[in-house]
Amino acid sequence: MIETGFYWGQNGPQAGSLIYNPDYWANSIEFYAEKWPQGQQDRLKFLQSQGARIAYWRSDKDSRPCNGGDKEYLPTAAEGVLQLIGGKPVICTNTCLHATLKPPRWNGSIIWIVALIGEVIGDEDKFGSQAREILGQCTEIPDDWIKADPTT
Repeated sequence: MIETGFYWGQNGPQAGSLIYNPDYWANSIEFYAEKWPQGQQDRLKFLQSQGARIAYWRSDKDSRPCNGGDKEYLPTAAEGVLQLIGGKPVICTNTCLHATLKPPRWNGSIIWIVALIGEVIGDEDKFGSQAREILGQCTEIPDDWIKADPTT
């Protein structure tokens, strides 16, 4: 695992922790999306043009929440699935569907690229809204490959 190095930030090359850097992951979205079928790429571009927050979300190997989300209520993740939840969105509660630009900080075997739609709340670490559309799979990794960030 890469602990430190150089990454391409908003202002060019920067030194720091690559794998936990949100600029690295934000800049990687297009890399993963260009491997999708054209329809998925078009949906990503449309949602970006509408102001949706594009980020990552991790699920277990069965495409179900694995970081405290409601496995019984939410539909299984797959390309094009829209997940909705009621209530006023509050981070770290069951009234918020989450996403991040730091996916290694969270558990899960599958990393998805998602769009948070509508009001988006959060900080540099975690975002949330009442609507999350699964745009496509980024990558599938073994359960023991990238674990949650040990520094938090």
